[in-house]
Amino acid sequence: MTQDADLSKWGELGNLVQLPLDYPKAPIVEAILQIHVTPADTLAVDDLQTLLTAEDGYGPAEQAIAFDGEVSLVDTEVINKVEASKVGYIFRRHDLKRVVQAHRDSFIFSWLPPYEHWKQFSEEALDHWTRYQRTAQPSSVQSIGVRTINKIPLPDRATELKDYVRISVDVPAYLPQALASMFSQVRVPLSMFGAIATITSVLQPRSDGTQGPPELILDIDIQKSLSLDLADVGFHESLLGALQEARDAKNFVFEACITDATRGLISK
Repeated sequence: MTQDADLSKWGELGNLVQLPLDYPKAPIVEAILQIHVTPADTLAVDDLQTLLTAEDGYGPAEQAIAFDGEVSLVDTEVINKVEASKVGYIFRRHDLKRVVQAHRDSFIFSWLPPYEHWKQFSEEALDHWTRYQRTAQPSSVQSIGVRTINKIPLPDRATELKDYVRISVDVPAYLPQALASMFSQVRVPLSMFGAIATITSVLQPRSDGTQGPPELILDIDIQKSLSLDLADVGFHESLLGALQEARDAKNFVFEACITDATRGLISK
């Protein structure tokens, strides 16, 4: 989380949350920055192949493939009209803790565990974005996204899921209330941040295969539509401002979804 979140847009929640929002056991298992662009007409996908090299600590470029089309059944005959096309390249750091995706129309940076702080994440992401910008030379930024995947450590004792997260599912009263697994997803407009939040919550068996309570995954994806011309003098400041708003929206959604019991778990 962050130490300087702007609570001016948080409404009643801002009165309840205490600063700083800096958790010693931040539950983030992946942080992602996405920037969607209008590509240059002259850009060829293979121009992105050397964006990162072994000298940068990254392995060989891997092709990013997109599939388009459909599979249909006509008179018992399966007709496959799916076509594959190369849309960019994927670069993985040698320690597998960073992944950079350079597509013709987008840039994606992923920070894998251990997550540190927003400052380190955003600075490294923007360094790679600057290199992508020089190589791809897009004309504008259409949207920016900040996504964090959180794994919340539920305690060993049996508990009600709603004690730890405010977004869940209602099980009919006539059924056993214990959940073995769960999946839910909602999209919420956040007009105060000019963004859309997609909130996915998953209750799943422990990924390490050990016995114990299931793991709670809280996946928060913030998307902001933009229209930023890279030729504008103030482009960089505008991009940083949009990134800050997306970050604040992410923090707002996270705090709105968790309870004080969860705050206690990640504050120890």
